[in-house]
Amino acid sequence: NQLGEHRKAVANLEILHRTRKATAPALLLLGDLYLTLELPARAFIAYKAALDLEGNLPPSHYIRAATHLADQKAHEEADKFTAAIQKKYFTLLEGVDQLQFLNLRARLHMAKDEAPQAAKLLQELVEKDPHNGEALILLGRTHVALQDPDRATIAFERAARTYTHGADALVEHARLLVGQSNYSEATKLLQQAQQIEPRPRIGEYLDAVSRAARSQRSLQD
Repeated sequence: NQLGEHRKAVANLEILHRTRKATAPALLLLGDLYLTLELPARAFIAYKAALDLEGNLPPSHYIRAATHLADQKAHEEADKFTAAIQKKYFTLLEGVDQLQFLNLRARLHMAKDEAPQAAKLLQELVEKDPHNGEALILLGRTHVALQDPDRATIAFERAARTYTHGADALVEHARLLVGQSNYSEATKLLQQAQQIEPRPRIGEYLDAVSRAARSQRSLQD
């Protein structure tokens, strides 16, 4: 079975690691396999060993590994690995690598409820990359956490104009409006989102919000 194959591969790569014969790509693969086996602490050790080798791979490989840790909610390990990447590469990071790294660091700040630090990084990110829909949505969420709905609205509206994240941004903006009991405007945004990308879960949410809008109107009449 696949799990057995993974364990066998881990055992072989661990032998290379302990005899100091493993290359950086082999250590990164070992880290990925540990994450598949839901062992983030061991994944971090393997990733860090890859980063510490002389004659390194491009930084994108390490940023990808750190992102895998964050995706698995291994925030402590992702934090430590991101700090190690920053120490080694920060002045050398540019272009897409720099943008992805800023985005990752902002995500980790949000995971630790550090909204002000996240907002600062995301602001920097959207100045460098104004059409980064993911960063704009994160920035909007950060402003929601900081109880600044006006700035959140601006970020969601900008994200809604991006080609990649339009539907998601409309849904996030609708959630903000629902929080303000503005059900009729939220309904319009959710309808737009469903036109761009129909999703059952959002369809259910739209039904609930439009019901709330109708009952709100009947109370006002």
